[in-house]
Amino acid sequence: VYVFGSGGKFIYWPDAVGLKGTIQGGEVINHLGMLGGGTGSGSAPALAEELADTYELPVHVIGVLPSKAEGKLMEANAARTINELKKVTDGIILFDNELWSTDGVSLKKSYQMMNYELARAFPFLLQAGETTGKKVGIKVVDASDIMATLDGFSVLGWSEVRAPRKFLSIFRKKTSIDRLEITTRCEMAIINASARTTAQCDMKNVKNVLSLLVGPSEELPRSGIERSKQWITKAMPNARLRAGDLPIRWTGKLARKGVMGILMLSGIRNLPRIKKLGN
Repeated sequence: VYVFGSGGKFIYWPDAVGLKGTIQGGEVINHLGMLGGGTGSGSAPALAEELADTYELPVHVIGVLPSKAEGKLMEANAARTINELKKVTDGIILFDNELWSTDGVSLKKSYQMMNYELARAFPFLLQAGETTGKKVGIKVVDASDIMATLDGFSVLGWSEVRAPRKFLSIFRKKTSIDRLEITTRCEMAIINASARTTAQCDMKNVKNVLSLLVGPSEELPRSGIERSKQWITKAMPNARLRAGDLPIRWTGKLARKGVMGILMLSGIRNLPRIKKLGN
């Protein structure tokens, strides 16, 4: 379980009694569950209902859909669990194992890759709006924007666009070409993120969009933020858009110029995978 706001907090739920009093502060509660297995499909609705009854906070589930290879029973469990979750939660963020499973690799490796795809963007969403000791973005989004975006079924997408390494580039003066390249990187990060969502959806059926550009402040010009917003508006004309940026300094292996684009698409109608599970 993760609580957005008030610095964020992870908790574990051993039983209903232990849950009470654990969460203090926060603005929205998320919990992760495998929707096809016996444990996840049984406990997810019960935990969501207990959270909703115990705390006056919106409750959302990050639900992992089984792949076809996991069998018809798992798919039937997932369909039943989704119907139960719709009654007791404010929304479900979907991750489709069928879409992200990789042929030719071991099951363990495939799950590791899928876990990475699901988890990669969340730390940055959780940091959004936390400005203590950090640079403030041009347009800040925070937990209240996430809460306002989440509605019904949601999916996430993220993409990293790294700058090409240029020999001795630090010794030459930046020109308008460099600025154009930075702007284009911001736009491409968002475009690529839209093609890598955690479950397939028709973008014209999206009700709400939250867009977040992440990277060093010098890599997040206003022109890049505006260009990415323009693309989203054209691609998802029926959606309400909330967009912002999160200035951070890449470290370790990521210590290189570039940006990450994150999209949260919500209020989605007619999800193909959900329809297939119901058949």
